[in-house]
Amino acid sequence: MNNNKPQFSIDFERQYKIDHSNDFLYTEESSIRFKTIIYYFAQHQSFYKSPILNSKISTPSFNKGLLVIGNYGTGKSSILKTLSRLDNYLFKFHTALEVTLDYENINTPSEKSAFYKKFSSGNRLFDDILTEDFANNYGQKNVFRELLEIRCAKKAKTFLTCNYNPSYGCNLEEGLLQFRTKYGGRVYDRLFEMFNILEFKGVSMRR
Repeated sequence: MNNNKPQFSIDFERQYKIDHSNDFLYTEESSIRFKTIIYYFAQHQSFYKSPILNSKISTPSFNKGLLVIGNYGTGKSSILKTLSRLDNYLFKFHTALEVTLDYENINTPSEKSAFYKKFSSGNRLFDDILTEDFANNYGQKNVFRELLEIRCAKKAKTFLTCNYNPSYGCNLEEGLLQFRTKYGGRVYDRLFEMFNILEFKGVSMRR
């Protein structure tokens, strides 16, 4: 018996294998990550005790979304992508690249209006944020700067995954400063009111 395996993971395991063509690898680290996210969506008080929740830089709250930052291959995207497909986790999963390409494919004012209506409302996860290029559609557009500002103003619950700044290792402060560099000081300042911050440190789980 795997002592690291949570008891509430059957549906997740089944969907994970469909999504990723292999089994979820339960280790001490991956189990903590998985359980922390489950506790968050269940609004269980154990979430506040998680060792991967940074409560110093952002005050934890179930009213906030999640910003999951970590090394490459630590399960940020794979765990949340699978959870988004389960019936009881009501959020939509999008890659940052997908959103950028959607903007670039806009041809009419009505399509532009529909784009902003879609991505500025509802519970949505944007995966691999910071990796996207500026969108090109009759000029360059920093789409995520606008979307994050709008979603903050609307208090729409938002979930993000991103990587640490590779030049600074697992330095959280430098990792978050990437938001200021790419999206400006206003977005950076709002990170702390919008998100609980989870850190996925450690080596890659990819096999």
